[in-house]
Amino acid sequence: MTKRIYIEPAWKMHSYYQALAAYAPQGYEFVTSESSLEKVSKAASKINFSYPLFLGLDKIVPLNLMKSYWGKFRKIPLDKDLTYSYDHLILRKEPWVLDLEYVSFLVSYNVNHFRHYKGTVQRALASEHCKKIICGTEAARKTVVLNLDCTGFEHKLEIVPFAARKKDFTKQFTNNKVKLLFVGSTNILGAFETKGGRETLETLVS
Repeated sequence: MTKRIYIEPAWKMHSYYQALAAYAPQGYEFVTSESSLEKVSKAASKINFSYPLFLGLDKIVPLNLMKSYWGKFRKIPLDKDLTYSYDHLILRKEPWVLDLEYVSFLVSYNVNHFRHYKGTVQRALASEHCKKIICGTEAARKTVVLNLDCTGFEHKLEIVPFAARKKDFTKQFTNNKVKLLFVGSTNILGAFETKGGRETLETLVS
């Protein structure tokens, strides 16, 4: 019997999870439905100044945690077996797993907010509704164990390394040109500075 997994992003759907949904493991089907907030986030991400504006607002209020509270009232598919959340808490009374990049992101991208709401995070992760906490790296797992009291949920922590579907291609070499590919983010427009673009250029010319 196929298990239906509902993917719920923090804001817009990240390309990594689009690939996960497209190449689901055998016996699983990933489904999602964009909320109005996610639609606005997706549209705003196409504007250069939207990301700095988001971070500015996030300094004032913990936007990721607020998104979790708003999520309690959203309409979601009822015929699902599990909710798969990444980088935000699910506060509805339903079974869910968390895919975590950095523990403070569950509250905000501003670490100052995390200090005030870490108790909320601990209670949500210790809840019977939270089934697993997936960390892509050991570094991600350490952000949890070093910043929270994990007594009620340490057994839920699992490291699952990132993976991508194999692509077969033939590499073509030429002596005429040197091509440099700088990969920052395909999900955040205008993130050249924050993703190390200036440092990359300085390395080449120094």
